[in-house]
Amino acid sequence: MSNKALPAWLEAAAPLFENAPQGDLPVEPRGNYAKISDPGIRGVVQRKWRARIGSVGKLLNSIERNPGEVLRGGGGQGVMCRRDVGGIQAFCKVYRAQELRRKIRDALGISRTRREWESCMRAQEAGIHVARILLAGTRREGLAATHLIVTEPLPGVSATHILRRLNHEPELRDEFLRVLGAYVASLHAKGFWHADLHCKHIFFTRRAEPMLIDLDKSRISSFLSQTARDRNLMQMEKSFARELDAPDPAPFREGYKAHSA
Repeated sequence: MSNKALPAWLEAAAPLFENAPQGDLPVEPRGNYAKISDPGIRGVVQRKWRARIGSVGKLLNSIERNPGEVLRGGGGQGVMCRRDVGGIQAFCKVYRAQELRRKIRDALGISRTRREWESCMRAQEAGIHVARILLAGTRREGLAATHLIVTEPLPGVSATHILRRLNHEPELRDEFLRVLGAYVASLHAKGFWHADLHCKHIFFTRRAEPMLIDLDKSRISSFLSQTARDRNLMQMEKSFARELDAPDPAPFREGYKAHSA
């Protein structure tokens, strides 16, 4: 796509992409994954990347000792960080089951990492672009469990940063809000529901292509209730209120309505 074809909001946000990761939209089908072979760890790993990291257990221990650039957390429940893993500046999430019901669910093999991987596969199969998962595994010791998800950086910028950039340009901001509304409508038309749909979980490439992250509690089905749809709309509008000085959800709702099935 040439620069002349870029939407105005994207041209205004162009400086944000200067330091953003580059690459094509990630697509990683189920067949590209293998089961983790380390004793005591269950999950999947991307086949081509597996040879770079060696032992998943050693990788998990290494991340716990040296998380690198900590992005969130760091307490007893886990950490989100960015560090070199197998030659890639990857995003790593390490977290532990704290509540009894989660520990029981983990012990039964219904781990959070497995749910997120399955959600990503189903989303891709529905034509929704998501972060490429390199590894999703769970180490169990009795009812205790430690989870690790490693993903590639997305080739783009979050909607949160784009909104902040357009905060004082009302026409461009409203144009982008309509784009977000249309995107959420497209997700719902495919029966996709995100449990935590906020601007920070939506990314755009340099060609204005949208992508999603953090799908561990999402679902996709042939029927999506109005209650589920409304919850996503309210989540998005709350995120506008956090990022904009004068949040007006009307353009977002317009974009959603214009593209709703």
